[in-house]
Amino acid sequence: MKKLKIIITLIILIIIICIILLFTLLKKNEETKILTEEYDKYVEGQATPNLIINGLKPKKVNNENIYFTLENCIQAYINACTVQNKEAIYGILSKEFIENKDITINNLFEKINTNFNNGELNIIELYELAGVQSSYYEMKCKIDKSEYYFHINLDSATQTFDVQECDKSQYEEAIQKAAQTEEEQERKIEANNYNKVKYSTLSQEEIAKVYLLDYVQNALYNTQKAYSTLNKQYRDIRFKTYEKFEEYVNENKPTLQGLDANNRKQYSDFNSYEEYENYMKNLNIIELAQYAVENNDSYKEYTCVDEYDNYYIFKVYNAMEYEVTLDNYTIETDQFKSDYNNLSAQRKVMVNIDKYIKMLNTKDYETAYNKLDETFKKNNFSTLEKYIKYIKNNFYEYNKIEFTELSEQGDIYLYTVKITDNTVAKSKEITKTFVMQLKEGTDFVMSFSAN
Repeated sequence: MKKLKIIITLIILIIIICIILLFTLLKKNEETKILTEEYDKYVEGQATPNLIINGLKPKKVNNENIYFTLENCIQAYINACTVQNKEAIYGILSKEFIENKDITINNLFEKINTNFNNGELNIIELYELAGVQSSYYEMKCKIDKSEYYFHINLDSATQTFDVQECDKSQYEEAIQKAAQTEEEQERKIEANNYNKVKYSTLSQEEIAKVYLLDYVQNALYNTQKAYSTLNKQYRDIRFKTYEKFEEYVNENKPTLQGLDANNRKQYSDFNSYEEYENYMKNLNIIELAQYAVENNDSYKEYTCVDEYDNYYIFKVYNAMEYEVTLDNYTIETDQFKSDYNNLSAQRKVMVNIDKYIKMLNTKDYETAYNKLDETFKKNNFSTLEKYIKYIKNNFYEYNKIEFTELSEQGDIYLYTVKITDNTVAKSKEITKTFVMQLKEGTDFVMSFSAN
């Protein structure tokens, strides 16, 4: 009898456990179903915009591929206006804009501005308010020296866009006002032959090249703008005045022109292959040799190094909004100082000689001159002008070094170095002995064999 009671008790416990497991499973399935439905709504763009953008203000675009995608959209609209393609313009304009302005194909040119004079598009500001399916953008730009403002909508589900031009006050209100909407569904754009989005899919390396080319072209053709993009601390230390930066650009113009990929002629520009081949043989082409990307809290840093070991370091705060430094030695980072202080004396001397050669390569003659021992300067180069003349006659345009022999005399270090021309595969070797005294921190003074 006792045994029977135990069996019955076990059966009851098993039934209870099964009921609990079944209930838990059903509840889990119901929760999974709810989560799945919510996810489906999300990916299909069915969630309400109130959950996504309501109460938010537009922020500047910080993704380069989004930036260039929007540039493609506006360029398509400008191109349609330039060639007076009514169907294309009408297909790109937003439905709301068409309805509000009572626009038809027949009265199109009476209702909107289509005169952009075929000028180059230059984006000044670009803001976004991103939703699940629809994203909204406000663009301030210049075309042929005139300022324009555009409102752009993107529909990720149909991969389409539409556009409407607005005035300055409408633009300023749009970027300052938080989104307020009572709509239950996100806005949709119907696809046609003219409003498909041409997405930008640049790699990190290609984006690094974009920033390098942007700086290069500004330096060559809009030097004042290039000067304004320099990091202020760096600019004040390295150049001090705009005129000194102009001198730097002129000194480095052959290198900048070699980096300007957009200014190279194409095969179609020539009458024969022989002419094109001759042009290519004499063309100085300089490429990006190395790049690195570092993500920080408030900016991304792109470090670009060209084939001649020139540095271009971009701090990017938003897409195509950056400040640049043109070497890696003028402003010493805390990390550099820490690493330097942990080096042996021999390694410190090597680092400093490398830094000095970089100064010569970037035509930073004044900084290099100030690193020379005072007695050595007085005996050999009483003025900066004499020093620059000597450097130009006794070093290469771009110097590559190889350390060969080190010796010590107390706290003085002598390092023999072989120097070759970094612009050619083989060149005559120049041998120089650098004499260096290490000072406090990262400071040093030096001289070299000037015979």
